Amino acid sequence: MTTEQGALIIGGTSNNDIALNTVASYNNSTWTKLDDLQTARYAHRAIVNGDKVYVIGGIGKQYVDIWSLDGESKNIKLAEPILDGYNAFPELLLVDTSFCVNP
Repeated sequence: MTTEQGALIIGGTSNNDIALNTVASYNNSTWTKLDDLQTARYAHRAIVNGDKVYVIGGIGKQYVDIWSLDGESKNIKLAEPILDGYNAFPELLLVDTSFCVNP
């Protein structure tokens, strides 16, 4: 995913198939470690909505990580629901809030 900070790499797996919790950005030919996820995960997705990044799903039971920036400080929260088996790269789409409203 791409944000103002650059292209983000969020979690994933190592060469030994170990889940990672690293969040890093690639910008101007430079890698920068931003922080860590609350829990290591892979086979997940992330999506940007406004000033927040939502990290959703992955192997096993996972909360939703919600990242936001408040000036220079990061705010990282865990939110429910706890998703179990929400893996294999679930697709995430932003829709207008009136999308599911009856006419």
